[in-house]
Amino acid sequence: MSEFNPYSHWLNFTGKEKPDTYYELLGLKHGEKNVSKIAEKIDALTQMVQQKGPDGHFPEWNQILTEIQVAKNCLCNPKYKAEYDAKHPAPAPQAQPGMMGMPQQGMAQPGMMGMPQQGMAQPGMMGMPQQGMAQPGMMGMPQQGMVQPGMMGGMPQQGMMGMGQQPGMGIPQGTAVPSAAPQETPAVNSQLFAGTSASQGPISQSSAKVSKSKSRKPSGPSPMARNVIALVGLLIVAILALAVVRKYSGNGDADNSPIQVVIDEEGKTSVQINNPFASEENAVLPANGAQNQQNAPVARNEVAEGNLAAVEAPDFATIFSHLQNYAFEDAKKLIAGGMKMTLQDEDSQRLERLKVITKNMEEFHTAVANQLNKYVPPMELCGGQYGLVESGKGKAVIRINGKNVKFSMDAPQNRGHDLYDIIYRHQFAEAFEVGNMLPALQYAAFLLVSPTGDREKAEKLLSRILEKGSDDDRETANQIMREFGINGLGLMTNMALESVNSAENTDAQTAEAVKKEGNDQTAQVDEGTKEKAAANEKTGVAESAGSGKEAESGKNAEKTSSKKSRKKARSAKGTEAEVDADEKKAEDDAKKKAEEEEKARQEEERRKARRKEEWKQLTTAVRQDISWRKIPSAKKTLDKLENLAETPENKEELDRLNALADYMESFVTWISGRMGSFTWGSVHKVEGIEFSVVECGPGVLIIRDQGINKRYTVNDLNPKLVAWLIDTPKEADDFVLYGTYLAMTPGGDRAKAKTYWTTAQTKGFDKESIALIMKELEVPLPDAGKAPVQLNAWNPRGKAPVEEQTIPTGADFDEALAMLKKEFAKDYAKSEMRDQMKLSEKFVKMAQMPARSAAEAYVMTEEAIRMAKNHAFYEIVFQAYLVQETRFQRDTYQDRLEMVQNAKPDARGASSTRELANCALEMGFDAVKRQKKIEANQMLNIARANAKGPLIQRVRELERNISMMK
Repeated sequence: MSEFNPYSHWLNFTGKEKPDTYYELLGLKHGEKNVSKIAEKIDALTQMVQQKGPDGHFPEWNQILTEIQVAKNCLCNPKYKAEYDAKHPAPAPQAQPGMMGMPQQGMAQPGMMGMPQQGMAQPGMMGMPQQGMAQPGMMGMPQQGMVQPGMMGGMPQQGMMGMGQQPGMGIPQGTAVPSAAPQETPAVNSQLFAGTSASQGPISQSSAKVSKSKSRKPSGPSPMARNVIALVGLLIVAILALAVVRKYSGNGDADNSPIQVVIDEEGKTSVQINNPFASEENAVLPANGAQNQQNAPVARNEVAEGNLAAVEAPDFATIFSHLQNYAFEDAKKLIAGGMKMTLQDEDSQRLERLKVITKNMEEFHTAVANQLNKYVPPMELCGGQYGLVESGKGKAVIRINGKNVKFSMDAPQNRGHDLYDIIYRHQFAEAFEVGNMLPALQYAAFLLVSPTGDREKAEKLLSRILEKGSDDDRETANQIMREFGINGLGLMTNMALESVNSAENTDAQTAEAVKKEGNDQTAQVDEGTKEKAAANEKTGVAESAGSGKEAESGKNAEKTSSKKSRKKARSAKGTEAEVDADEKKAEDDAKKKAEEEEKARQEEERRKARRKEEWKQLTTAVRQDISWRKIPSAKKTLDKLENLAETPENKEELDRLNALADYMESFVTWISGRMGSFTWGSVHKVEGIEFSVVECGPGVLIIRDQGINKRYTVNDLNPKLVAWLIDTPKEADDFVLYGTYLAMTPGGDRAKAKTYWTTAQTKGFDKESIALIMKELEVPLPDAGKAPVQLNAWNPRGKAPVEEQTIPTGADFDEALAMLKKEFAKDYAKSEMRDQMKLSEKFVKMAQMPARSAAEAYVMTEEAIRMAKNHAFYEIVFQAYLVQETRFQRDTYQDRLEMVQNAKPDARGASSTRELANCALEMGFDAVKRQKKIEANQMLNIARANAKGPLIQRVRELERNISMMK
C-alpha cells in the first residue's frame, strides 16, 4: 500500500488499498436497487470530497471526483446498472467467527459456547423445526436426555454430562460416566451436549463397566451439582434462542417470529415464514420523495402444507425511473412482466395502481405533444396572458412579459413558468368546469410522478375530483392517492373546513354590518326623541311666560323695536367682516394650492428628466453590450428598461433593442458553428495570405500565420475574418444576422447592413421586423466602440482617470466611508436583500466614474464587496474586484479566487448557482492566461458542478484550454 491513499484520505476507506466495485466505493450494499438512496449517497460523497479540497494532491482528488461521477452514471441508469451487476456478481459470504455453523466431525468449533448441535434449529438459518427441541411459539414436549423444569434434581437423567465434563466438550473414549444407580443405558444422541458427532450408540464400554460395579462410589460431583451444570447450559441455550427470536421479530411479538406453524379452524396446518431481511429501509418509494404507505415490502409468505414456493417482487424503483424519464413503453413492459409473476396481494394491487398511473401520465404527455404540433403560431395562450411564438416537435417559444422564453417537454420549466401548466390551463382547464375530469386526473398523475411536478397542486386537483367527479373518477383518484400516500379523507376535511371558515367569515361580516346598521337606526331614534322632548319643554316654558307677560307687552314694545334696530346694525357690520375674512382665506388657499401644483409640476419634470437620463444610460449600455456580443448582460439591462418604458417611443425602442439582442445571439451561435466546421491542418488563402488551421471548435479558431499561432474567439473576431467565415449569405435569416453584426459592430459597414436587411425582406423576411430594426441605423453607436482591453471585466464602461489613483488607508479611508454613509443615508437605512443588492450595484457603477475621487471610488468598491458577499451576489463581488484592478492597478486575482472557492452554491438557489458557475469560468480562463494549471482545474470542477444551459459550452471550452497547457 502506498504512503498516500486517496480513497482513505477523502472517502475514509479502510481495509484495502482501493475498492473492488462501485458499491464498495460508495459504501452501499452490493446490488442496491434504491436509485434515490444511491443518488443521495453520491451527492453526499461528492460534497464531502469537494469540501476537503485537493490538499496538495490535485490529480488524485480530481480522479476521485471522476470515479464518483462515473459510478453515478452507471448505477443510476437501469440499463447500465443491470450490465454492471451481471459482470460483477455479489461476493460469496465468508464464515464469520461466532456464527452458528455446523461443527466438523471430531472437533469442537470455536465460539460455540457448548451449544447443542443436533436437535435444534441454528440461528441465522431459515429451516424447518428440528426434532429434539421446542421451537419459538410452540409448546414442546420434554425430550429424552434433557433436564426438564419440575424434575427432581437428585435423580440422574439419561444423557446427562459425565463427571468432570464441561458443556461443549467431547467425552473421551474410555472415560467412565458415573451414575447413582445401576440401570441400562439406552442409545442416546450424544451430540446434545457434545461438540463432536462421534457417538451414536451406547456411550462407551467403560460406562458399561461402571454400571456393573455397584459398590464403587463416584468420585466426581454430586448428582445435584451435575443437574445445576445442566440447568446452566439450558439457560444459556434459552437466552440465545430468545435473542434470535427478538432479532427476527423486531418487536418481540409471536406473529413476527421467523418460523410459525398455524392451525386454522378446519384443523389444517400451514407454515408461515417471515423474511428477516424485509424492512422499511428496503421499501421502494417514488423518486420524487412521495411517501407511499401502501408500498410496504413483502414481510411474510404463507405457504400451505409446508410447501415453500418462490415469491417474486417487481422492480418498482425501475418502473418509477422510467416514468420520470417519460419512457412509458419500458415502464409498461416491466408492469406487464410483473403481472406474470407469483406476487403477494400487496404487490399485485400496487402493479394495478401503477398501471393506472402510467396510462394517465402517458395520455397527458401525448396530449401536450399533440397540441404543440397542432398550434399555429403566433397565437394567444391563457386568455392573452402568454403569446406562442414557435411550437412543434416537443418544443415551444412563448412570449412572457414581452420576452421570448424557450421551453421543451424535457426541460419544461424556465423563469418561473412551466410548459405543462401553461398548456393545461389553456387547453384542458375548461373541461373540468363542464364535468370532464379526465384531463385533471391525467395532470394530477403527471404532477405526482414528474421530476418537475408539484404535489400540492396535484392534491388540489384530486380533492376537486373527489368532490365533483363521478364514481369512476373518484375510484381512479383514490387509486392514485393510495399509491402516493395521500389521505383522501383529509383532503375532503380540509376543503370542508375552508368552506366553513369562508362561510363563517361571510356570516360574521354580514352580522357586523346588520348590527352596525341597527345601532345607527337606534341612535337616530334616540336622538329624535330627545330633540322632540326638548322642543316640547321649550314650548311649555314659552306659553307660561307669554301668559304672564301679556300685560307688559305694550309697555315693552317700543324698547323691543329699538333693540332690534340696533341689533340689525351690529349684525350688518359683523357680516361684512366675516365676508372679508372668507375672501382672504379663499385667496390664501388658492395661492397655497397654486404653489403646491407648481412644486408637483417641477418634481414631475425632474422625475421625467431623471427617467430620461436613466433611459439614455441604459440604452447606451445595451448597445455597448450588443456590440461587444455580451448578450446576457444586454438582456439583463433590457429587463430593467421594461419598468422605465412609458411612452410609445420608449416601447418601440425597447422592442427594437430586444430584436437586435436576439439576432446578435443567433449570429454568435451561427458564427461559432462556422468556426468549428474546419478540418484540423487544412490550408486556406485569404487575400493572398496563406495560413493553416491548427485547431478549431465551436466559438474557437486557432490558425498558424507566418509561423505564429493566433487564437480567435467569438468576442474578438474582426470584420474581415467574419466575412471569410460567412463567405456569401444564402437564406433570408443569414442576411438578417450578418446585417445585424455589420450594423452593431465597431468597424462594421452600416450601408452594407442596410443592403443585407433589404435583401432579406425581398427573400420573404417579415417586413415589420425589418422596418423596426432599420430605425437603429439612425442611432449612432456608443462612443466606447471597442471592447475593453481587460476582457474579463464585465462592465467597464467608466474609464479610469489618467492621473495616479491612490488607495486610501487609515484615517483617509474612515473619512471617506463616513462621507459615503452620510451621502447615502437613506439607502443604508434599507436592510432588505434587494435594497442591498441595488446599492452595491450602484456603488460598482459610480466607482468607475472619473467624477468620483479615488478615496470615494475605493470605499464604494469595498462597501459593494461587503454587502454583496453577505447576500451571495457573487457577480457583483467579482465586478467590484475588477473595478479595483482596472482603476487602482491592484491585483485582485487571489481575492477573486478565494471568493469562488469559499462560495456556497445554493445560498440563493438557482441564481447564486448560475452566478458562481459564471465567476468560476472567468477565473478559470484567467488562471489559464497566468499559466496556473492547478487553480484552473479547481475552477473547472466548480464550474462543471454548477453550470447549466449555455454555460456548459463554456465549460467545454475551458476544458480544451486547460488540456492545451503544458
